[in-house]
Amino acid sequence: MDNVPEFHKRYWYLPFYTAFDYMFFKHDYLKAAQYLEKASKYPGSPAYLPLLTARLYVNANDPEVAIAFLREMESSTESKELKERLNTRIKEVMTDRDIRILETARDRFLEKNKTYPDNLEELVSQGFIRAVPQDPFGGRYYISDDHAVKTTSDYGKLKLEFKKGLDVKAIPIN
Repeated sequence: MDNVPEFHKRYWYLPFYTAFDYMFFKHDYLKAAQYLEKASKYPGSPAYLPLLTARLYVNANDPEVAIAFLREMESSTESKELKERLNTRIKEVMTDRDIRILETARDRFLEKNKTYPDNLEELVSQGFIRAVPQDPFGGRYYISDDHAVKTTSDYGKLKLEFKKGLDVKAIPIN
């Protein structure tokens, strides 16, 4: 990156492909997110980069950084469509974060009581959480019959998964 001028129209490719290597080959989602964040701030980079960056921060167990980054990108863009996509991703990250917090509290409840809670309000009444968070999409969180924490809203998890043995071919740069 030191040998290419930052004003070059494809400068963002360099941190983008570095991020890909960290993500795909090393499974270091935090380092990948940091490089994607850098790539997304250069003119000419694709509009989906901030969304992917947030997903990687979530995979690196750092949702607060993802939320802050997305809010920064949302405030700096003029595109109404991109603002809406970023806002949706913020809500997805918040939902993912809330579910993780609730799952951790559920597991601590199980450790202490040797049984799962019947509902999330038990986590509040026994002091494992202060309150059940509000689902950003307007649904409600609950504990399902299989003891998983879920939401009634239409929410897709932000987990990245790679199939083993996937053949990655070099992508030509035009």
